[in-house]
Amino acid sequence: TTEIYTLSLHDALPISGFLEFLLAGTAGYEYYHFKQGGGEARVALLATGGEATADEKKFLGMTGKEAKKIVPLGMMFFCILFNYTILRDTKDVLVVTAPGAGAEIIPFLKTYVQLPGAIIFSAFYATLCNKFEQGQIVIGVVSSFLAFYVAFAWILYPNIATLHPTAFCTMLAANTPQALNAPIALFRNWTFTLFYLFAEIGRAL
Repeated sequence: TTEIYTLSLHDALPISGFLEFLLAGTAGYEYYHFKQGGGEARVALLATGGEATADEKKFLGMTGKEAKKIVPLGMMFFCILFNYTILRDTKDVLVVTAPGAGAEIIPFLKTYVQLPGAIIFSAFYATLCNKFEQGQIVIGVVSSFLAFYVAFAWILYPNIATLHPTAFCTMLAANTPQALNAPIALFRNWTFTLFYLFAEIGRAL
């Protein structure tokens, strides 16, 4: 006589084992062992989870180990937001208040300066990625942008009266159609145009 046995899931895999099977590799797995385990298991879990001991001091809710990670990240986040805001506001003010320019030159900046510049920079960045490591690329690109900003603040901007071809562009604007005034203004204030381009590309890095 052949006997047929029905093996239920509960018989084949106990509830505790079934839960471990489902929770394996997740945070719930550690929590399950924390609830089910004894005192030693709980102590081990607290140790591996980085929980603060009773006598460990805190400052602003952070332990010493946590502060070593949170404080540098917070400073980095602040610097990124600070640079982003300064570049966003400065680039618009420079080109709008420039002599012979105005808000009407912004569409020309985005179409004939920013778009080609972004395409060229993307191709250049792809070339760098094929020849150098990622860490070297980041250091090189960020250093190049910072060097331009320093040069603009200390060299280009203090000498805009000499560097900008104001007289030539004024004569050119007087002898050309009015529709070309915006492109002429870009050339007249070429240092501001260059700063606008670097600011737009640098904000996306």
